[in-house]
Amino acid sequence: KKVAIFDLDGTLDLRDNFKLFLFRILIKSPQKWIYIPHLVFFFLKLYCIKDYKNRTNLKKIFLKILLSNQSQNFIENEAINHVERRIPKKFNSAVYEYFTLSKKLKKITILASGSLDVYVKHFAEKLGFDLYISTELNFKKGKFTGEIKNSNCIGYKKYLKINNYLKINKISWSDVTFFSNDLSDLHCFKRAKSNYVINPSKSILKTLDKKLINYKVLNSKS
Repeated sequence: KKVAIFDLDGTLDLRDNFKLFLFRILIKSPQKWIYIPHLVFFFLKLYCIKDYKNRTNLKKIFLKILLSNQSQNFIENEAINHVERRIPKKFNSAVYEYFTLSKKLKKITILASGSLDVYVKHFAEKLGFDLYISTELNFKKGKFTGEIKNSNCIGYKKYLKINNYLKINKISWSDVTFFSNDLSDLHCFKRAKSNYVINPSKSILKTLDKKLINYKVLNSKS
């Protein structure tokens, strides 16, 4: 079995859906506007900090502020509306072409993202992915608790979820083609036979070269 695994934010989609979705929720939630000064401060920290542990902590703060006690139906509906606005006109056409080719070649396609399951699942369903892996939100009694189930699906945690699926289905990493723009996916880059790094910075390429990782560069089409 051949497998093609695609990251979402900055890879298949040109933008960061986590930020876009939470901004959408903020606009639709006047009761949360009192937190805007705090959100601006944390957003600037999120933009500047590259350490993934600290970024995870900031992610949890955003979720706690914006999604706690929000109706599950409201969040689900906004997620659907968000996805409909993104597909496919906001996509990276170069990566999207590889996705459609992977489907034609009957590869197993996986959307693996640190983004939130509430909208990642709709991206996966509408595009026809065979599986999605993402950060899971916790709902209780019809409302969001403001917490993440299990752990933030980035870095090694994301790798473990993918690796678990491959093991269960007896698929080797040598049959995997991996697409991502982010160095947090280094564990996956190391294991996959074929890698495509999307719009990479010089620092990312330097790290991949230092680790002797096989890759091809795939830039966005104008």
